[in-house]
Parts: sequence; C-alpha cells; structure tokens
Amino acid sequence: MQLSPSEEGCTDPSSVVVSNSQLETVRRQTTIIVPCMNEKIEVIEGVLAGIPGSCSLILVSNSSRDKYEKEVRILGRTSKWRKRTVAVHQKDRGFAAALEGTTMSELVDAAKGTIRNGKGEGMLLGVALAAVLFPDTQYVGFVDADNMVPGSLDEYCKAYAAGFSLFPSAKEHVMVRLRWGSKPKIRDNQLHPEKEGRSSKVINRWLNNLLWGSSLPAGSQDDNDIVVTGNAGEHAMTMGLALKLRWAGGYAVEPFQFMDIINRAPGHHKPAGINGNNHHLHVSPLDKPVLVVQIGTKNPHLHRSSDDSHIRRMIESGLGAIYHWASPACTSSTTDGKIIDITTTTTTTTAAAANTTSNSNTNIKFRHDLLDWCVDNLMIPRQQQLPTKTAKQINNSWGGDDEKGLGEGEDDSSDSASSASADEPTTPLTPNYELPEPRVYPPIESLDLVALRHALLVKAVAETLHIFNSGDH
Repeated sequence: MQLSPSEEGCTDPSSVVVSNSQLETVRRQTTIIVPCMNEKIEVIEGVLAGIPGSCSLILVSNSSRDKYEKEVRILGRTSKWRKRTVAVHQKDRGFAAALEGTTMSELVDAAKGTIRNGKGEGMLLGVALAAVLFPDTQYVGFVDADNMVPGSLDEYCKAYAAGFSLFPSAKEHVMVRLRWGSKPKIRDNQLHPEKEGRSSKVINRWLNNLLWGSSLPAGSQDDNDIVVTGNAGEHAMTMGLALKLRWAGGYAVEPFQFMDIINRAPGHHKPAGINGNNHHLHVSPLDKPVLVVQIGTKNPHLHRSSDDSHIRRMIESGLGAIYHWASPACTSSTTDGKIIDITTTTTTTTAAAANTTSNSNTNIKFRHDLLDWCVDNLMIPRQQQLPTKTAKQINNSWGGDDEKGLGEGEDDSSDSASSASADEPTTPLTPNYELPEPRVYPPIESLDLVALRHALLVKAVAETLHIFNSGDH
C-alpha cells in the first residue's frame, strides 16, 4: 500500500485556512453523485437542495417509477440555480443495452435486461455518467440520500473542496472521506450523539485489524485506529482515481475501495484477489500513490432507522469485501505510508506488520479471526471445518493466474501434503462459513466512453435520462 502525504500539500492541516474562493473553484470542478432508492420525497428534496449550486449533480435512482418521476420534478426545480443537473433511473433498459458487449457487461443482469440492483452499482453508473456528460469534472463526490439535515450537505461539499485544496499535488491521487460529527441515537427517551453507526463500528475495527496485522485488544480501538471512515457513504476522490478503481457492488463498495487501493499500490507485482475466476481481476497497479484524507465534520447525521437485518447485511457485505480481498500485501512491512486524519489532526503511519515473520501466516490468522468473530457476533451456526491449507497454498491463491481462491466451491486440498514444505505451518481455517463475496466490476476507464456518449446523447437510448442545464425546468 502506498498511502502517503503530498509533498506539495499541507503537512499540518490545522495551520491552514482555505479561502471561500478556493473552495468555490474546487466545487465548480466537482460532480456530486446521489444514489437513492425510495426515500421520502421531503428527505430527498432536502438532500438535493443542500448540495451547493456550483457543483454539478447526478441523481441515480433505483426508486419505483412513480417516485422517480417525483424526484425528477424536484431536480428540475433545483436545476434553475445549479450549474448542471442529471437524473437517470438505475433500471434504464437503454443504458443497460449500451453496456452490453463492453468491459462493463457484468453490470447488466442479462435475464432482466437491466443494470443490477445495488448501491455500488448506482455509484459506478453515476461516475460513468459524469465522465461521459461532464468531461471537465476533476472531482467526484458521493452523498447518501437519506440525510435528514439538509445543511450538512453544504458542509460535506465544503469538506471535500477543502481536502482537495489542501493536497493539490499532481503526483498523487486524492480521496477525501468524512467522519460525521455524530450519529445521534434515541435511547430511553434521550438523544445520544454517538460517533459511529453500528455497521461503521465493525467495518472500521476490522480494517484497522488488517492494517495492523493483528486483532487489537478490546478497548484499544480509539488509540490505534488508522481508518475511521471505512464505511463512509460521504466521500470524494479525484476523477482520475474514480476511473481507475475497481468497484464492488452493493454495500461492499466503500470498504472495497480501501482493499483495491492497498492491493494495487504502485510497485506491487500482482494485484490481489482470491476469486481468480473473473477476467478483470489482475489489472495493473495504480499509476501513482493514493492519499486518503479523513476529515471530521460538525453536523450530526440523522437518517431513518434501519432494522437489525439490514444492518447485518451491511456488515456482512463490508466484511466480505475485506475477507475476500485481504492479501498478504495488506499486512506487509512494505505498506509504509500515511493517512492524513484531519479529524484528530494527526498523520498515521500504516507500517502494519513490520515485525511479523510471515505476512502470509498473519493474513491467514486474520481471516480465521474474522470468521470466528462473525460466528460469535452475527450468530452464524458453526459447520464443518474447512480443509486444512498451508500458508503457501493460501498465498498462491491471492494473485496466481491458475490458482483458485477460497470460497469457490472447489476442494483443492487433495495436494496439500505434497505441496507443503517441512517448515510451512499448517493452519486450519474455521468455521466453514463464507462471508458473501462482492461482485467486482472493472475500472471505468476500460469502457469506450466516446461510444457510450454517442449512445446516450446521439442515439438517445436511455429513456429515463434527464439532463437539465442552468435555467431549464
């Protein structure tokens, strides 16, 4: 992993003031993408109204068609004072048809002829639209559509612009991730301003365990956290990075971004992935390092309450991204780098496992511990043990062209005795429960964006695509 501070940027963010003119310059180069699905009209109206008018805006809706029509009418009203505004329905058959036969054909559910469900799929669609319709976009940001505090959206967009202004180096890609001021909960008729949601608390913990190369003892998380935004729906990145990253489907999308950045850091010979059955997994390393800037905001984040089953799906999706893409590179002593955390005004070194004797064995133990945690905390029944695998076999499955990874339904343990050396410990992985493996899509830059633009704007294949220019209604 190559997460490093900008040589030309700010090493002490607390000592710098970003002017309004600087913020406005960045906002004019930013497209904000809002994926949504059946939110209350008054809530989505507040979200759209809270996004600064100097930003371009793309709404990707997976709502019912009648609700989508209402969303479009609201968007049309706000477009009068916005730079550029676009809406599209995620199930647009014309858009799906335009992607068939391309590198992004996996995004299409062939049986239905529509783009697949999922938050990650909607975000990917939004970035592709930004690249096609607004080619001058320098930054793309994302905000959740369920936010009940419209004023917080303005703060989020300011934070994105501040992060990019503080670290303008062309030598790095930049990603800005936000940590909410609080996520209030009501218990016993009292408001409790908690820092993390139920899902974020778990995802952050396991990302930090992975980067440190060990399971941190209970109660030590706050002092040792590297990542505090693992599940952050509110985040932004340079357009160059957005085009080069792979995208995970569903709720795995945000944690997977960390995994892709780590596994494809410059200098890594083979980007990792244990599910070697997809044609695009072994993409090239990123062209330059990625600087991750974590910024703490002040506004509370209020949204509708989610039931336990929904939270569990979010947790399992996020942990699945970590589990299935946790390669030895993630706990390697070569991962020296830094994440700028403006939340605490600190720069954290991510030399995760510099003192470990075997990153492969560390990685096996991490995955074992993660599955054990799932059994103990998600009430997953223990089943039969997985076949014993050696460190060498596990290591080969991360990036080899011919090796199969775990969780593919194939038993490759028959040759374990002959392939293991005497000094290679045998480490069983238990229990026999597989976290859901996220669907992973190739980088957007692999698409023929010129052809996609022709299909959308000349052939007008997308029946639900609405493009508003300033003053249109």
